[in-house]
Amino acid sequence: MMPGIITAQNIITGKVINVLEGDKIVIVTERQESIIVKLSDIDCPEEGQPYWEEAMKKTEKLCYNKDVEVRVKREDREGVIGVVSIKSGKVIINHVLAAEGYAWDVKRGLRYDDDVAMVLEHVDKAKEKRKGIWKDTNPTPPWEFRKKEDIDLPKTS
Repeated sequence: MMPGIITAQNIITGKVINVLEGDKIVIVTERQESIIVKLSDIDCPEEGQPYWEEAMKKTEKLCYNKDVEVRVKREDREGVIGVVSIKSGKVIINHVLAAEGYAWDVKRGLRYDDDVAMVLEHVDKAKEKRKGIWKDTNPTPPWEFRKKEDIDLPKTS
């Protein structure tokens, strides 16, 4: 864990200063420490995919320049992975993106919990209503898009 940043309840608080992707933000804590946060349990479209821009704009609208709480689930090499809510606690960004059809659920490697259950429920409803990415009959998940992009990259010597 990042010493001095994460509380005993695995909560980080801060202000969103940048939206890197639909599912990745940067917050600055009260101690002026910048942290990259990947929204857990979801995967938004990558740049170059349909609905990438819409997912980015939705995330910006929901949380840019707002105080948030991040319930940390785990850390990775880039930062932390967690559930992000507006400080009021009424809006959970991960859930909204899934409900609006701007994210896939990420089932691989997940430990089932209430947040995963809510994301799965929101994604199922978005699919039924054909919202966002689910307007397409067979949308390409971001993890498959990333694999294809890696294959298509020119080889350097």
